[in-house]
Amino acid sequence: MHGTDIQTRSLNRFRWLSLDRLIVFLLPFMFYTSSTGELHLAVTDLVFPLLAALALLNPPTERQTRAVRPLCLFALITLIVVVNSALTASLFDPEFNEALAVKNILKLVVVFSYAVVFAMHASELDHDGLYNLLRAWTWAATIVSLCTIATAVGIARIAPLDRWSMRSLGFFQDANLYGGYLVLSLAVVAAAGVMKRSKWTIVHLLIIITAILLTASRGALVSLALISLMALVLISRWKVRLIVAGVGAVTGSLIVFFGPRRLAWLGRAGDRLVTSAQQVGDDSRLKLWAHAISLWKEHPLFGVGIGQFGRFSLDVLGYGDDDVGQIAHNTFFSFLAETGIFGILLCVAGLAFLAFRVYRDQRLDINVRHAFGLGVLAICTEMLTLNLHNVRFVWVFVGLIWGFTRWKEQPGRSADGRSPPREPSDSSAEIYPPGGLSAGDDGAARR
Repeated sequence: MHGTDIQTRSLNRFRWLSLDRLIVFLLPFMFYTSSTGELHLAVTDLVFPLLAALALLNPPTERQTRAVRPLCLFALITLIVVVNSALTASLFDPEFNEALAVKNILKLVVVFSYAVVFAMHASELDHDGLYNLLRAWTWAATIVSLCTIATAVGIARIAPLDRWSMRSLGFFQDANLYGGYLVLSLAVVAAAGVMKRSKWTIVHLLIIITAILLTASRGALVSLALISLMALVLISRWKVRLIVAGVGAVTGSLIVFFGPRRLAWLGRAGDRLVTSAQQVGDDSRLKLWAHAISLWKEHPLFGVGIGQFGRFSLDVLGYGDDDVGQIAHNTFFSFLAETGIFGILLCVAGLAFLAFRVYRDQRLDINVRHAFGLGVLAICTEMLTLNLHNVRFVWVFVGLIWGFTRWKEQPGRSADGRSPPREPSDSSAEIYPPGGLSAGDDGAARR
């Protein structure tokens, strides 16, 4: 009997190391090579094909079909618009670069695949299944943040630093992209903390915010301030507001009272924030954005073709990857310049529909919906300073919340896929088991 218990515990530990959690743990690791272009590959690409194969081998269930059908339709329409813009541009542009177009179309196919597969997976998850995935993401972000802090403090050289500015690059080879991942992770931590109470939530938040400071990313700091403000406004639970306010106070203290002059490990990263804030008017991004708007005015309907913007930005910062200039450093302006009015409308409509889908699902506790909404907001704000549409962690998050939420209620099934209980229950009881946070703070739920 004792041996059987040990065997069962061992199996449970092994089951915790599932393929989906492994991918979530590997999300903060990206790299590039000279042949693929900057930030094109992710370590998850080595594991994701197996998860995709397992998802597609079995016939889709009704829940999976309901979840992924509109997402697949959106992906198909987007690819049609992108390919059409590329073909149209190639007819009128003798210097059109087909290799760049094909490479960027393939990138979109890859990230759409991530979204569809994780939507299929999330549509079959119950409350605990999604919570476990969010907790895996929480710990992954916390661990890489601790690596960043350990490097900055001088304990060990773990997370790479920029040679000149000493900004933390995380494991993305890009400080701004790393900052974007950490900002989105804050929304994930908040969602997990709302789903089930944990005394460690504030610890996770403080560690991740400290790592954001060490990236010295202005875009990440603006996003951090915005989602913190929205969290205070939207989330009605006073405990959550107290946590957000406390985290904000500690962060402000780090910046204002214990700035770069007193905390050496914030060092050059803090100096860079101060200096760049004073020189924001000279930022090359402003020139790239103006260039993107100018290009769109010349090609308003179909743009200059996917992946082609760098060919027209050589006069801003010179040559970059693929022997062309810089990207637009703004997802919306990038779609505007490269795919025209149809592409940007699809981009904005997709994000708006995602947020609308989250808030339409009445099965979810309102604070969970707010936490997911903060994640969508974080993606939108980061897209204002980054070309974020080819990055894997964005689409894993999109797939998870798309698959877990419902556009229409499915009769005869509760949130966990079982037959509905005979006894009447409120909508939150369908998805939150006894002991979950939604029942913990709501007196009505306990009664």
